[in-house]
Amino acid sequence: MRTRFDCMPPRALAALSLVLSPLLLACEPPSKDIGQLDEDTQGEADTEGEADTEGEADSESTDGGESTDGGEVTDGDDGEPSACTSERELLVTAFEDSVVTDYESCALILTFDYQSLAPTGWAVVCDTGDLGLDEDAAREQVTWQGTDISDAEDTGSFLFYVPPGDFGGASWISNQAGLLFEGSIIWSGVGELTYPELEDPAALGEGCEHPNIFLEVQASYDLSVGDAPAELSSEVLEQVMDAVQDTAVFMALADLELLSGTQVEVLRYAPAVGEVLEESMRYVVVLESL
Repeated sequence: MRTRFDCMPPRALAALSLVLSPLLLACEPPSKDIGQLDEDTQGEADTEGEADTEGEADSESTDGGESTDGGEVTDGDDGEPSACTSERELLVTAFEDSVVTDYESCALILTFDYQSLAPTGWAVVCDTGDLGLDEDAAREQVTWQGTDISDAEDTGSFLFYVPPGDFGGASWISNQAGLLFEGSIIWSGVGELTYPELEDPAALGEGCEHPNIFLEVQASYDLSVGDAPAELSSEVLEQVMDAVQDTAVFMALADLELLSGTQVEVLRYAPAVGEVLEESMRYVVVLESL
């Protein structure tokens, strides 16, 4: 069977081709850009996928690690501020060198600013222990041989006080660790702490984690009240001990297992009288029998 085109005369075919030619020329072949667009789109999608994956990986990597978003960086599970790690290690070394190896009995002396309670210095003093001092023997070994205002029967230490006329001062000596503190008091000027020689307070650290340690203060003395030294109030003692706990001291002592049996005494030292009294005052904290 033949088709209709087989029966079409040649002239008719020629005429039909003339009609169809413009239409066929107007139809362009498919653009290669169509396939390219698909490839570009897929590339963008892949890039976005990689970014999402990287973001998830970063998020996962910080979930269990250290915080670096501007908050306080911690050492790990216990939440201890890393800022106190070096101070804690330094104190442990200092205590090991003197307290543990060289002497029978030592005391840690800490000083704090009266107004801000910021640490102003520290020292470790040691002796052979059990010096067998009575009041007279203790007085002979100190600079300021005034009235004994201490609770020596309870603490084993003597605090001799000379109220300022023009000049006065205080000397504190222990039956265990020896001389703890000496400082002058001047009526028309400012005295100075003459013993012990204090170390840089930066070594104590500040803003350290408060460990779950409580040490009771056995005795306290206020030398800012003139001729009749008094005890410090419980509120003041709480503030001072909070300042001690804000350092790395307790953590270092705990590391060395030296807190058991430690005796705490606090002194408010006023090296001046009058207008500069508060500016010059210091708290002296003694942790003894280490």
